[in-house]
Amino acid sequence: MAGQENFELGDGADDETGKAIAVYVIYLAALFTAVPLFVGVILAYIFKGRAPAWAHSHFDHQISLFWRFALGCLAIGAFIAISVPLIAVLIGIPMIIVGVAALLYLWFWMLLRCIKGIADARLAVPYRGQPGWGL
Repeated sequence: MAGQENFELGDGADDETGKAIAVYVIYLAALFTAVPLFVGVILAYIFKGRAPAWAHSHFDHQISLFWRFALGCLAIGAFIAISVPLIAVLIGIPMIIVGVAALLYLWFWMLLRCIKGIADARLAVPYRGQPGWGL
């Protein structure tokens, strides 16, 4: 048919695609419970070693996602923990609201990064999203 492209994956591309998508799915599950997050980053470190360049970019991205998400949660958790005792002087209430808003941003950030990663991994292309904290 005109307008359709035929993608042929190289040897082992299906296997690498499955591995990359599996880690993204584990990360998505981690949005509801923290335990799979650790499993996902361990798998990303393991799979990264012998991965082709396009898959290597996904595993690097997944490792970066883990560290940013984990450190972000720790920082926001510390901020909220500091703000709880400050409720007595009323400044703690807006601080808690800011902390919860930051946690929501972090949650949606992780969700969108995983969805973008799955979309790229399905095509067996390197991760094409922005580096850093942007969406």
